[in-house]
Amino acid sequence: MNTQFITPAEGTHIAKIASKWAETPYLYGGTTKKGADCSGSTWAIYGEAGYPYEIRYRPSFQFPLNPRFQPIPDNLPQAGDVGWWNGHVVIYAGNGEIWTAYHTGGPKFAKDMLHKWVKRKGPVKWYRYRKTNEQISKVK
Repeated sequence: MNTQFITPAEGTHIAKIASKWAETPYLYGGTTKKGADCSGSTWAIYGEAGYPYEIRYRPSFQFPLNPRFQPIPDNLPQAGDVGWWNGHVVIYAGNGEIWTAYHTGGPKFAKDMLHKWVKRKGPVKWYRYRKTNEQISKVK
C-alpha cells in the first residue's frame, strides 16, 4: 500500500468525523458546524481529521485543481475519499453512502445513498488525499 495516500483506517476516521457534522445547516460559503456548504464542510472535516489543505482550492468547482487530492485510477472509493461532480463534492462514508451538504431536500449536512446522486448528477469522479511528508513520517 502506498503510504503517501490516506489509508483505509485513516479514511474511516475522516468519515467518522463527518458523521459528527450531521444536521449542520446548509450555508453557502460556510465552513463551521453553525453552517457549511459542500466544499466548506469537506475542507473543515479534513482539517479536523488532521489532513488540511489550502482554502484557495475550497470552492467545489476548483476541487480537481487541488494538488492535495489525486484521482483514483480504478474509481473505487474507500471511506474518506472525496467524490466530485462539477459544482459539488461529497465524502464517501463506505457501503454506498456519502456525507454531503445540500440544500435541496435538506437543508443540512447528512448521509445519503450514492446511487441517488449518480442517478441525478451522472458519474462521480473520486479523489484520495495525498499526505504531506510530515504526515507520512508520523505514520512510520
